[in-house]
Amino acid sequence: MISQHDHKVNSLSQIVELSAKKVELALHIEHGYVRKFMYYFLFFVVLFVASWWMLIDHDRMMSAHQHMNHGPMSTSANALHLLWMILAMMLPMMAKHLVYIAKSLNKRHRLPAMMLFISCYSILWLSVLILVKYFVDYSVSSFQITYMNWQYIAALGFAFAWYWGNHSVLKQAKNLCGSKGVIQVYGAKVYSSCSIYSLKVWLYCFVECGLVMVSMVMVDQHSVGFMILITAILLYDNFLVITKWRSVSWLWLLVALGLIFDVL
Repeated sequence: MISQHDHKVNSLSQIVELSAKKVELALHIEHGYVRKFMYYFLFFVVLFVASWWMLIDHDRMMSAHQHMNHGPMSTSANALHLLWMILAMMLPMMAKHLVYIAKSLNKRHRLPAMMLFISCYSILWLSVLILVKYFVDYSVSSFQITYMNWQYIAALGFAFAWYWGNHSVLKQAKNLCGSKGVIQVYGAKVYSSCSIYSLKVWLYCFVECGLVMVSMVMVDQHSVGFMILITAILLYDNFLVITKWRSVSWLWLLVALGLIFDVL
């Protein structure tokens, strides 16, 4: 006779198994490929964890920086922080494309092509976000605009993301962001096609979450906890749109209200 404890354990295992299958479906991962490409996946998991670790360490350094009344962080330090932020937040969004590249190419080209895809994708994000960060810092130092004013603007950006998240154009972009591209399998064309593939994916993903990412960068010295919250909402919203054509973009309105109350 099955005890109540065993029944709970079985129910929990079924929930975990069902959730894993849903994740595999969303990422277009076949179970057999997980074992075949295990070392590649572990490499990117380590990169993902290292990115979050560097963000946490940056938070700690910034706290010490402010406590000792030092000046603002250098441009290179800001750029490096943004790069770690992009890798930490966007690697899960790239997962399905990395799986597709791994499945499409032989061992010789597999890892270099995957790294090229990540590099191109990250550099495109970095180019946009570092310009936003520079413009915010420049406006604060040169004009009568404060970081508090920028936080209000960021709140407006998140509020608009609530409306944009329910728009049919955005839902189509989310599905296109996950669509597979064309990858050549021979010679130098492997890498040129992979670069073009990453550009197309980034363009669709920028339509999807560019407003959110730009608004987040407008918030001065946002915490790791804030980035984790934004990442969780992006992933959950993306997953629901792809699988059920539903959106939870109303959460961006709560984020906007939270930023306003934080200033008041």
